Amino acid sequence: MYDRYVVLRLFVLAITLSLANGWFTIQAPSWLQPSSSADKLSKVRANFRKLLEVNPNYFGNSPDSAQSPVFPLVWDTYYEQLISVGYNAVLNLLEATIAIKQSDGYYGSPCTNGSFEYVHFYVDYGSGWVDIGVSAANVYDVPYGLDCSSDFNHPLSFVASLPFFPAQGNCSNPLLPNIRAILSWDAIPPNNSPDWNPVWGNVLDQHIQPPPVNTLTSTLKDLVKQHKHPRPPPKAHCNNRNPTPVQETFETFIPRPPPFDTTYERLIGLGLDSQERLVATIRIEQPYGYGSGLCQDGSLEYISFWADWDNTCQWTYLDTLTINVHNITDIPRHGLTYSAVLPLDLRSVCRNCTNPQVAQVRAALAWDAQPPEPPLNPVRGNWLQTHVLVPPCTNVTNNTIGVISTIGSVPISQIDTQNTGLTFSGASTWWGAPLDGYSRQCPFGWYNQGLPNNGIFVTGPTPLSGDYAYRIVYQPSPPPPPPSTYPLPVLNPIYLPPVPPVPIPVPPPTAYYPDGNGWFDYFSIEQNPGSILGRWMPPPPPPGTTWQIRLEVSLQGSVHNTLGSTEWYNVSVNVPNPDGDVEFTSLTLCGNFTVDQPIAGTVWANTVSGLFFDSYSLTISPGYLGNPTVTPSNPAIDPIPSTDPSTWSVSSIDGTPCGYVVQLRVTDLTWMDSGFSPRDTWGVDRGFCLQE
Repeated sequence: MYDRYVVLRLFVLAITLSLANGWFTIQAPSWLQPSSSADKLSKVRANFRKLLEVNPNYFGNSPDSAQSPVFPLVWDTYYEQLISVGYNAVLNLLEATIAIKQSDGYYGSPCTNGSFEYVHFYVDYGSGWVDIGVSAANVYDVPYGLDCSSDFNHPLSFVASLPFFPAQGNCSNPLLPNIRAILSWDAIPPNNSPDWNPVWGNVLDQHIQPPPVNTLTSTLKDLVKQHKHPRPPPKAHCNNRNPTPVQETFETFIPRPPPFDTTYERLIGLGLDSQERLVATIRIEQPYGYGSGLCQDGSLEYISFWADWDNTCQWTYLDTLTINVHNITDIPRHGLTYSAVLPLDLRSVCRNCTNPQVAQVRAALAWDAQPPEPPLNPVRGNWLQTHVLVPPCTNVTNNTIGVISTIGSVPISQIDTQNTGLTFSGASTWWGAPLDGYSRQCPFGWYNQGLPNNGIFVTGPTPLSGDYAYRIVYQPSPPPPPPSTYPLPVLNPIYLPPVPPVPIPVPPPTAYYPDGNGWFDYFSIEQNPGSILGRWMPPPPPPGTTWQIRLEVSLQGSVHNTLGSTEWYNVSVNVPNPDGDVEFTSLTLCGNFTVDQPIAGTVWANTVSGLFFDSYSLTISPGYLGNPTVTPSNPAIDPIPSTDPSTWSVSSIDGTPCGYVVQLRVTDLTWMDSGFSPRDTWGVDRGFCLQE
């Protein structure tokens, strides 16, 4: 029996089309591999986890392992490939576009849990790579098929998003950090390992341009620079059907229309993220030609979107977004990337998981003007077309019920809302980052710092139709008997980004307040692209209880009568309280040791309540002596009670005479500010001197 990949490849190679102005052949896409390669990859792919359990270095990408590789394999892009990386300054999101190339090899259909494509991000401001976190895209086995144009419905384009708040320069001296994205299927790339090689996936580096923090007036020299480099006329379009080969990016996976003028800007990525948002990533190629520098207005890149949700080749115009771009003299060699993010509501076009909906989407880019609808070509810019998997759903037709999608950035399905209110073991955020590397259950918390990102965020979609209002209310669980002041409304403001077109620098978010009883009118999806319903900042719950919340819906107006509501959801809220101490047993604090003298002490690390301990670390700075050894051995994720402290020691043999600090850091497991703030950490520093 013929291998299906061979049949598919021969089928594609056999197709030829005759045009009035010449002949050309549709070449086999690079993602179709010979049968022998596919068979080998399929077998090791199906047993990937088991092989790594037996030998973490089975594929040769763990060089520190004592075990030898069995099947060396890294950077394999037969199944998936990272296509582009960009940054959206309005939503503060890094966006990684991923091409899913095959019909299977992802652990199951959309009716299963499928598997995850993890993207680990790093940033380099010029002094080395810094770990900024992980995101993921949930992917599935989706059968091959043909769309209404008889093109293959693969690759499917997914986007993994990561909230990111970069450092910012000023308009005369902008920061242009380099972003590294490491794509890895079914294995989370290790922390603080920017040079790690994935087995399945690849790595991309790309510079971005965070908005400056101010708008200084341009100097005369700047203005002269800006006007000495006007754009030349656009390149003449011709009938050449053999464009110059390009590096293997998104463009090689989709049908290509005639050549564009992409000297200055190019659309390089298009896909759908987990929050039902279309993401288009563009790359700015030149230092000049964009009107002015960052201290002035610059110019606009227009990105328009279309979709064919039902595979009829009838395209529906969705919207046009703009990105403000500028002349940047010191633009990096590979340009700067920006992402336009268009929020959608797909409840009217999604299907049941047994009949997955593969749709076609288009995006067109044009400078200084709205682009024409493809297949017409913009004067400056280009357009892309690809396929996306519409997330399966169960259509909700009763607008008066309301929907809560996430609490604290965690999908509602990953929280034990009927019992403990903790996250389930192995829970992750909506962007795919695990809450805890050890699959522990986490409570929620918030910092009282008066910042827009403080709080437990509650999100959910706007109703499909009708003029509705909503509010979030909360009460203890179990609720107190009457008479009671509960439930109480959430009265905190929410902060929403500016509505496009958005200038540079990006204006701060606008605060919106509910009425005195907590009611908001639902915002449009354009006003509220993050679908934020509320910012909940509850006090500690009464002893022996947890909190529970629900969403109530009414008609808009001055009087609100509740028409419907969600069920009550239990949410465990905790005030973090890490604690600990480190002491010397052989010397007083700030004492002096001599070289070769034993250095030892005791350490304990816990939380005041004894609950929700995350981890501790015990180090010595500077690092000439190495880190202390704790006895009995502790994996650092188990607490050390104050009533039974552990001992620590470090050798000073051949140590460098110097002043040293023993540093204890204790971290609480509570998930803070919906993941927008780090976990709470307690620190203790003890100094000593090492002398000759």
